[in-house]
Amino acid sequence: MSKYLLMTKDQEDLVAMVHDFMEKKVDPYVAQWDKDSHCPMDEVKELMELGFWGIDVPEQYGGAGLDVETIMYIRMAMAYHDAGFA
Repeated sequence: MSKYLLMTKDQEDLVAMVHDFMEKKVDPYVAQWDKDSHCPMDEVKELMELGFWGIDVPEQYGGAGLDVETIMYIRMAMAYHDAGFA
């Protein structure tokens, strides 16, 4: 049984990718970044490459073309680790 009762399998996979990225690339450094008022552009670029930046941009304008519900799940996963990324 899924731990996310309302998510589709595709949504679960996207959220898992976000959590994995954030755990490895953000969690170890986020406290220091906040303290230093640092915007981690390398990590932002990696999120862009993975397709998780600008996710609310319609597909016809180069965005991911995701529905609002999926965007919300992805942003919630990012915010769980650092609200600045969400």
